[in-house]
Order: sequence, then C-alpha cells, then structure tokens
Amino acid sequence: MSSLSQKLTIIVPAYQCAGDLERHSESLEFLRKKDIPIIWIVSPSQDRSEVAAEGLANASGDSFFLSPMGLYQSWNFGVKKVKTPFVGISTIGDYYTNDEITKIPTLLETLSGDICFSPPFLDQSEIMLSSKNWPVYRFRKELARYDSSIVPKELLLRLQFRSELSCLLGSWASIVARTTTLQKYPFPFDMGHHSDTAWFYRNLHHLNCVFYDRTIATFTTHPTPQLFSATELASHYDILMRPFLRMSRRGNSREIDFCLNTRKYLASLYLLNKIRGAKPKRGWWLIFKNWKLRWLRERYKRRATL
Repeated sequence: MSSLSQKLTIIVPAYQCAGDLERHSESLEFLRKKDIPIIWIVSPSQDRSEVAAEGLANASGDSFFLSPMGLYQSWNFGVKKVKTPFVGISTIGDYYTNDEITKIPTLLETLSGDICFSPPFLDQSEIMLSSKNWPVYRFRKELARYDSSIVPKELLLRLQFRSELSCLLGSWASIVARTTTLQKYPFPFDMGHHSDTAWFYRNLHHLNCVFYDRTIATFTTHPTPQLFSATELASHYDILMRPFLRMSRRGNSREIDFCLNTRKYLASLYLLNKIRGAKPKRGWWLIFKNWKLRWLRERYKRRATL
C-alpha cells in the first residue's frame, strides 16, 4: 500500500447518468494504480445508474454505497465513509487531467490547510467560454500571488463578496479537502445549487484555504433549474452576508467600512429586485428611481472592499 493511498480518497457521487459512468470510471484508472481508494456514492435513478455504478465498482475493486437523494446530501453521506485524512469529489463528467491531485494532500499537510482549490480546465466551446466569468478565473491573478500557500482571509472575504452567489472556490471537482473539516462542517442544502456557496460563506472565517494555480480537473457545465426568484436570491445573499456584517461590532475601521457599505449594497439590491419583479418590463431601469438604485448598488458594491 502506497503512502498516498493512506492520505487521499476519491468519492464519486452519481445520479441519473448511467451513460457517462463507464468513461468516468476509466478516467480514474491512474488513481487506482496508485492504490488510492475510490468510493461510489450513487442515488437511486430511473436509468438504473446505481446498478451500472455498482457493477463498475465491483469490477474495479472500488467501494460502492447507495446514497440518499439530493446532491449535497449524497456528498455529506460520502464524506462520512472516508477514512483517509483528505478527500476529493470526482463529479461525473469532470475528469482529473493529470496526477497534480496526488501532490495536494502533502501540500495541505505541510500548510495545515483545510481546503485546496484550483481553476478547472475549460474547453474552448461557446458554452464553456461563458464560464470564464467564474470567480476562480476572474480573480485568478489576485489569487495566484498566494500560489501553493494559505490565502489571507481578508482577501477571500473581499473576493467572495464580489462573487455574490457564485462560489469563489469554483468546481468541487478541482478541490481537495481535509476530511475532518467536511465532516465537522457538512454541506447545507437549503439554497438549491447555491448551497456550496452558502457552505463557503458560513465557514470561511475558520478555514485555511490554499490556492493551487494549476488545473487538476476539467469542468463540464450542467443544466441547473432556476429554483428561486430574484427577490429570493437577494434574500439568500443577505442571509449569507450577516455573519460578515457582525464584524462591525469588533473589527477595525476598514472592516467597519466594509460592513457599512455592504449593508447599503444589500439594501439597494433588495429594493431593486423588489421593484423589477420576476418579469420586468422592457426599459424598466430607465425610470429615474430604478436607475438611481442601480447606480447606488454598483457604487456600494465597489466600496465594499477590505
């Protein structure tokens, strides 16, 4: 048994994707050769994904478990099965591109890190180019200054605030985490597909996050249903920001300025979304009151920096 196999486990959550499972299993073969444990966590599916996955797991010597329904529910379930200090989540259709992932457990160990995140590889299709606005790419230059080291929490806070409901960490297929951290702080599932963002907002203050400025996995866009209205999303954002706003009670002047401007930004965002409604009329923002709210929203957003 290799030393790496005692440090890292890969969990493979799956649901309703039987046709993609064999190729994904093949992409993990180089990890099996390094004796890295692989755990399939599959929810009952109409296309019998759980049957196909169990067959692949048995043939490859992997572990298999039938998981609860729900994306983040299955992630939490899978993490509980992990026995090694570190874990990666290999999302179906997102493939590890090289053996860079095998270097990350030692890096986290050396730095006493909780999370190591990296920019995933995006192909050049028209669909994928839209993902270049993803925070992990938009702020890559700022993050790259801390390549292979702990990123200061103040910077993470500022960048995540600017990312709004997108998660600064990017795809979890490009992340390696400390197992005990994910077991202690499980993923919430009360905010739809933004629940990974909610997890980061709620736990950022006590995480040591490492940025690794090299790709370890690909990313494929997946259709996500619109579960919430714009007003509901603004409310979610407000809820997630509240822990940061409490800093004004004990923080320094820069933190207080950040909190005050954040409050003003959230107020203008909420009012603007309330006015525009679910289906705004054409040119709605040209009304002076609405235009002013848009201007205030952007003004306070720019000011809300540490």
